[in-house]
Amino acid sequence: MFRLRPKTKLSVKVKGLFNIFPIQWEDRLKGRRWIDIQGQFEPQRWGMWDSDSCWALSCINSYEDQLELLKLDGYFSQEALDFFTSNGYVDSVGDFSLSERFIEILGKNKLDGGTSEEAWQLCYANGCIPRKMLTYSVDKANSFNTEQGFANDYFNPLAVTPEMIALGKQFKTYVTSAYQTIGKKWTTPSNSVLSNSLQLAPICVGIPVPSNVFNWNQPYVKYDGNMVLAHETKLQEILPDGSRNISDQYIPDEKTLSPDYPLFICTQGIVYSLSKPSTAIPTPEQSYWTKFWTAVMNFWNGIPNSFPIGSV
Repeated sequence: MFRLRPKTKLSVKVKGLFNIFPIQWEDRLKGRRWIDIQGQFEPQRWGMWDSDSCWALSCINSYEDQLELLKLDGYFSQEALDFFTSNGYVDSVGDFSLSERFIEILGKNKLDGGTSEEAWQLCYANGCIPRKMLTYSVDKANSFNTEQGFANDYFNPLAVTPEMIALGKQFKTYVTSAYQTIGKKWTTPSNSVLSNSLQLAPICVGIPVPSNVFNWNQPYVKYDGNMVLAHETKLQEILPDGSRNISDQYIPDEKTLSPDYPLFICTQGIVYSLSKPSTAIPTPEQSYWTKFWTAVMNFWNGIPNSFPIGSV
């Protein structure tokens, strides 16, 4: 069910060196909640077998939520909206639905797993395709008697066709993304930093799970002191008492983590529209609070900034 999360691959670290740049903070939620925008639940487990896709799904779930918010706020041109609809990016209930299996296969990690940082890099490089174009089924998973048989089929590179690669590239003409790591590994940022970061985008968090894994599949999960980094999921809200509200890949998908629950890794991907209508809300001006929280984010990322925290 849960595996020790892998070390970040050297190639991902190298690419990350070229990703470090100031990301302007803005309040995109404007009083709303990510939980009210999120799409349908998608599992990482298929029948008897687990894809170990938490690293990819946490990214994809955040990506879908942000596409939905950009759409609600009028950031897409009619051409972009027509592209999303005609190519199946929007599901039967009107939510964006992307394929996590697409980037899992392209990442070539198989059951060794990856990291959400790698997932954001893969989405940036390859774009995204509709989930229905490349998904899986419980019946197919259960047809295999061994985990390796399932993995060989689920991660089969031949499942990604040239048509999928081409569609992903076309997707990139309408949408792009960037990411930042908030804080340092093994250090949980303050609730203030987390809450304000979440106004920009959800955060993919690397966390431990209870030593008794059955305690994970509960609406409320209390931290038991485990220090093993074993899962990645989507953080979407810090509640008034400091509890962490997450959207998970296991039932129940909405969980609340106790206020002392550590967040060992915080990776935030931000999705941007490249095809805006003339009526789109302009990028906010550099107000005091925009500058302030941009400076805070840059500080946590180790990026020098000319706007010192606390200055007027």
